[in-house]
Amino acid sequence: QSLRYRVPDLLAEELRQAISDQRPLPQLRRLADLGAGTGLLGPALRQLAGQEALIEAVDLSAEMLRLAKQRGCYDGVVHGDVLQVFRPRPTAASPPPAAATGGATATDLALQ
Repeated sequence: QSLRYRVPDLLAEELRQAISDQRPLPQLRRLADLGAGTGLLGPALRQLAGQEALIEAVDLSAEMLRLAKQRGCYDGVVHGDVLQVFRPRPTAASPPPAAATGGATATDLALQ
């Protein structure tokens, strides 16, 4: 935060706006913070989704995930490359996770 890294705050605000523009308001059940790093976006995701949502952090760095987990807002952490961790959903039986990273979103993905 001392570096004035604003991407998490800006992305959180964009997510808030996108959600508030939808009627009826969507219920976020599963979220993935892609490239979570130290988890700077995690608190905003938890606030947006609520305590009932499943929120997972995904990152290539085990050390970064250790720091993200300490924030206490993630239900789990996944160490690995996003392209290896996620695969196309085989069915539409379960809702896909909403995934966010520095400006990109992915919705047609599911954890392996």
